[in-house]
Amino acid sequence: MLFTTDPTMGSHLSVCCTNKRLCAAQRSVCCTNKRLCAAQRSVCCTNKRLCAAQRSVCCTNKRLCAAQRSVCCTNKRLCAAQRSVCCTNKRLCAAQRSAHCTNKHLCAAQHLCAAQTSVGTSCHLGPPGMLSSSLQQLCRSWDRHHCLPA
Repeated sequence: MLFTTDPTMGSHLSVCCTNKRLCAAQRSVCCTNKRLCAAQRSVCCTNKRLCAAQRSVCCTNKRLCAAQRSVCCTNKRLCAAQRSVCCTNKRLCAAQRSAHCTNKHLCAAQHLCAAQTSVGTSCHLGPPGMLSSSLQQLCRSWDRHHCLPA
């Protein structure tokens, strides 16, 4: 038996967690223990059924968790480092947009305070990612004046 409560066998858990070929049944333990499984994080982060305790690590690491981004982006307590990705992806982070628009470093043209200004709303017109350069410039100009905290 690979897993045991015997203290002398405790090293098996860390080996399990860092070896992607081992221990599918043990992954929930690996993922919820922040001290284990650096090599296992990509699996932890992309599996929505695992790793509630690991989400802060998943969310703040841009190389991990493409499948987890929707959770990262809609949870205001997570993912400060992930916000730029959340902000520029129209499919993510509806709940986070108000926070984005008050951060002068964010507020991509696509998300320019649609709920706050009519010009911001106009920035959403047209196919996604196909905003004209002049409209993007206008959006950025309004960004500086309207997307900052009152």
